[in-house]
Amino acid sequence: MDVPPIYATLDPAAVKASPASVTSTKTTPVVESSPFTGDATANIHLPIVFGTQENYELFRTRVRECPKFAMLGAAKLTDWWITKFFDGARGNPQEAYRMLEKTLQWRIEYKYDSLLTEDFSADQKTGKLYYHNRAKDGSPVLIWRISRHKVDPKLVEHTVRFITYTMVKGIMDGTISSRTTLLVDRLGSNSDNVESIAFFRSLTSVLQTHFPEMLQRIIIFPTNWLLWTVWKVVKPFLDTTVVERISLVGPKEYKQTLADVIATENLSQRYGGSSVDWTDAGATHVDGEEEDQDECGEDHVHHKMAERDSAVSVSAISLEGHAGVGGKKGELQQARMAKAHTWGVGKVKKMWGGSSKELSQVKEK
Repeated sequence: MDVPPIYATLDPAAVKASPASVTSTKTTPVVESSPFTGDATANIHLPIVFGTQENYELFRTRVRECPKFAMLGAAKLTDWWITKFFDGARGNPQEAYRMLEKTLQWRIEYKYDSLLTEDFSADQKTGKLYYHNRAKDGSPVLIWRISRHKVDPKLVEHTVRFITYTMVKGIMDGTISSRTTLLVDRLGSNSDNVESIAFFRSLTSVLQTHFPEMLQRIIIFPTNWLLWTVWKVVKPFLDTTVVERISLVGPKEYKQTLADVIATENLSQRYGGSSVDWTDAGATHVDGEEEDQDECGEDHVHHKMAERDSAVSVSAISLEGHAGVGGKKGELQQARMAKAHTWGVGKVKKMWGGSSKELSQVKEK
């Protein structure tokens, strides 16, 4: 079966109508053209959310006129990107300069401009990462089906690059007009699907540093007691704006949670909706992939999830956070979070504090 275009289920007309792109009355100029052919962000009028229009204009002018930025390829940036970094720095021009300079240097080293010319067809056919319709607020829904990902230590950077490619493709073709809703689907996953700490360090570094203000929400499901334990301990150390975007949902509640966010006609059938998801019928099968909740029942899935807490789920907690904001303190917290990704309760307790009794009493809601 031929795999349909990764964005085939999205309605292009919904891009400009997305509420996520009209959350403020503050407006910014739009670049008339882009060095990238078909760069949809050149035509998206993105308002600033943080700071003042005056500071934004100062930041934008410096980016456009500074020789240093020009040498780093700033001419390739549309105002959409400039606004994202300004908001990512919470309206602080100096912090925005630092963040953007770091990203422009990274783009050169990462060969960012060649991403869209690379062949990721084999990854796409697995159906492990893809966009499927939109949430009720207009943000595109990006689904990460962990059970369809087969871990290969030799392909860590390739996998990170594929995820980066998926984000860039969505931005360039207008699928992501402002933010995206990320579903981290743990149904049927096991230890063969869980990546190493090196993978998560690389992934979180790329996404939270070089793609600021891209996430509308993250829904991780189904959870288990260990994931909730880690979350309860780590949550106080995260920025409140990050915490507000994350939902950890249990095996008995996730369908209702998804239905609250995504309309029935746009929600995949495997999550209780009516939308046909190509990955359920046409994706390449991953050897060892276990049956999902609908076929095995909630109790079976809950039991399987309790066998091992998925590092994939814990990693989603820090997709967006202190990187770029908060200086050395934020970087220290980020490093501590990275170390905690695949640790058990004992390790987390020693790092973050709290008694063994307190931790053992944390139960899944």
